[in-house]
Amino acid sequence: MLPTVAVGATAMRAELKGVDPVSNVIGFAMVSVPISDVWSGTHATRVHRIKEREASLKEAEMRRKIVLGIDKDWDDLERSYQEALVADDAVVQADVNLAEETDRQRNGLSTFSDLLEAQALRQKAKDERIDARKAYWLARSAYLRSLGKDD
Repeated sequence: MLPTVAVGATAMRAELKGVDPVSNVIGFAMVSVPISDVWSGTHATRVHRIKEREASLKEAEMRRKIVLGIDKDWDDLERSYQEALVADDAVVQADVNLAEETDRQRNGLSTFSDLLEAQALRQKAKDERIDARKAYWLARSAYLRSLGKDD
C-alpha cells in the first residue's frame, strides 16, 4: 500500500591487450507507487479503526455491566443479611409468645387453640428464618462469584 524506492549502482572496468582500458559506472533507481492498492488500503485501514473503536466500546460496556452486577450482588447480600437478622428476632419473639401462652394455658387463662396457634407461629418463624438464612448464603455465594472468588 505504501510506495517503495530501490536504488543501486554498479561499476565495471575492462582491460584487454591492445585496447584502451574502459571504466563504466552505472546507477539506477526505481520508484513503485501502488495506485490500485491506495484506495483499498485506505478503506481497510478505516475498517480496522472502526472495528477497534467498536471493540473498545464493547469492552467499556462490559466493564460497566460487571461493576453494576457486583453492586447489585452486594445490595442483595446486605438486604438478605438484614432479613436474616429480622427472622432471628421473629423467632425470639415467637419463643417468648409461646412461653407466655404456655403459662396462660397452665393457669387456665387461655384456650388450647391459643396455645396451638402460638406453636404454629413459632414454627412459621423458624421456617422463615431458615429461608432467610438460605437466601443470605445464596446471596453471599453470588457476590463472591461476581468478585471471582470461590470461597
